[in-house]
Amino acid sequence: MEFLKLGKLSLQAKAAFFFTIAVFICKGINFITLPIFTRLLTTEEMGIVTTYNSWQVLLVVFANLSLDSGSFNIAMMEYRNERYKYMSSILFLSTVSSICVGILYFVIKPFVLRVVGLNESLMLLMLLSFIFLPATTFWMLHQRYCYKYKSTAVVTLLSTGSSLIISAICTYYASKIGKTNLADIRLISGNVILIIWGAIFYFLIFKRGKTAYNKKYWKFVLLVNTPLLFHGLAKHILDVSDRTMISFMVGKSEVGVYGVLYSVSSLALIVWSAINASLIPYMFEHLRIGQNQKVSNFVIFMMLVYSASCICLTLVAPELVKILATEEYMEAVFLMPPIAAGIFFTALYNVYSNLLLYLKKTNYIMVATVVAALFNVACNYIFIQLFGYQAAAYTTLASFMVLAFMQFSFLKKTCDKTNIIHDKTIWLIAIVTSVICIAVNVLYKMIILRYMMIGVFFILIVLNYKKIIFLYKRMKCDE
Repeated sequence: MEFLKLGKLSLQAKAAFFFTIAVFICKGINFITLPIFTRLLTTEEMGIVTTYNSWQVLLVVFANLSLDSGSFNIAMMEYRNERYKYMSSILFLSTVSSICVGILYFVIKPFVLRVVGLNESLMLLMLLSFIFLPATTFWMLHQRYCYKYKSTAVVTLLSTGSSLIISAICTYYASKIGKTNLADIRLISGNVILIIWGAIFYFLIFKRGKTAYNKKYWKFVLLVNTPLLFHGLAKHILDVSDRTMISFMVGKSEVGVYGVLYSVSSLALIVWSAINASLIPYMFEHLRIGQNQKVSNFVIFMMLVYSASCICLTLVAPELVKILATEEYMEAVFLMPPIAAGIFFTALYNVYSNLLLYLKKTNYIMVATVVAALFNVACNYIFIQLFGYQAAAYTTLASFMVLAFMQFSFLKKTCDKTNIIHDKTIWLIAIVTSVICIAVNVLYKMIILRYMMIGVFFILIVLNYKKIIFLYKRMKCDE
């Protein structure tokens, strides 16, 4: 088929394809190593790993000022001839901020350790990651914005792959010699590799940029990014409050089970991460020259691809959990459909936040995310007490629906009657996807029926491939 020939793909499609393949390979390594961890570590130790990752995601907002948020892509457009100067300057700003957070940690260390529930070694590891990991992130974002998909794919494979493999090897051999702190060993061994990669890119960015403090760049990023800082904080609270509150309100073992199920469900999220990496520069560049219809076609096509990913994931969820975890995790397999549906709504919210970001309406992005985060925390507090930790999957879905709807409403308010994308179509895709995902829950004991549905699903794709090709061709950029 013509559309499957890589040589005839648009640059954007090639980028999305290679980003997806690279991340899928890394996730493949992750899923190969996950059974090792779920069998070597207790559910409580898995809970420590989940707790560390949750707090890292939350605290990095303060340490790095969300400098890798949407303002970075705006800067790549605004300073297209000064990109490395900009990158080195904000990397220095990120370092200064991380050091300040580190000083604050040592001043109030007993309080932080008590609240976070992690030991000193893991907190020091986290502080080091705040200094060096942004360098890798900035370099990757720059490469993706420029559609340099080959270099991005290679670095993704080498950095993430080496981190996962080494952490698995170290954990396995530590268990063989009788070590009991396996959660610490897993986290330290894997993150040290990522920190080394970060140090390499830290050097490369400063070597090319040769800029530390630049008033113009700092003023730009602080003006544009201040609302995004609060957005980033609220978004991270929204992302991790379910696991953090389960840890506080229920226990480490339960958050370990929930965290593993969330990790399996997030397989769909990596598809969207790759799609969104190519979607942002495509949207920005085509909106800049007034090609709104191309943007709308591209968004619809990508949302359909993502919808198929989420639905297929929910259909094979029981088999995935059996392969990747032990029997004690199977009790929570029914949480995957609402988690997958919630992850799909993150894609919908991303579409609208990307457009608001292009219009530089970052205050709207901030307000919507803060409201959704507060809604999520309140719902988690109420419903986890009433129905147990399983309720967090449904409260998270509801919160992402609120977030997507608020972003949609703000965009309509901003653009008045201007129609950038076909809202009815993508909302219809979102609603149908969510209904199907939730409905799959009742089919988990009917393996034959589920796989028949997958077969019918792929038959429909084959029968309608001409329409799919048509959509694909419409999304391609002009040569």
